[in-house]
Amino acid sequence: MRIQTNFCTLEIPNTKLLSGTCYLISPYSKNPQKLFPLAVSATELLLQLGLDVFSPVIYGHTIVTMSNNDLIELEFWYSINELFMRHCDTFAAVKCSDLIESKGCQGELQQVQMEQLGKAYYVVDLSQRHVTAYNTPAEFLAALNYGM
Repeated sequence: MRIQTNFCTLEIPNTKLLSGTCYLISPYSKNPQKLFPLAVSATELLLQLGLDVFSPVIYGHTIVTMSNNDLIELEFWYSINELFMRHCDTFAAVKCSDLIESKGCQGELQQVQMEQLGKAYYVVDLSQRHVTAYNTPAEFLAALNYGM
């Protein structure tokens, strides 16, 4: 089903509902000045669609920029992110060239790859203001060119 809203085009399989808690996968550490705004835009778009979004980039950016930069190390964030990933109902990822190169995103996408079926998966293409939903982790990861 294709839905045109005021703020984006949404493609969603009939079997998936657009609701629940969403974990947003987006790159950050390679270029925070460029990538933080992408995370904000994707989060805003998903919120407008009715999802409750947790973005580790948005959450962590404030802490990192307001405190000591030792917290930017990935290891610090892994346990926090894994906790949120386990409890989310859906996953979304920002489609951008930096996604697959990001060590943090690679870890998150590996986690998705191990997930059980039953969650919804969304790819957010900000250049087209387009969100596409997928039924399985394999479809989601293929749409992101992960593991190709």
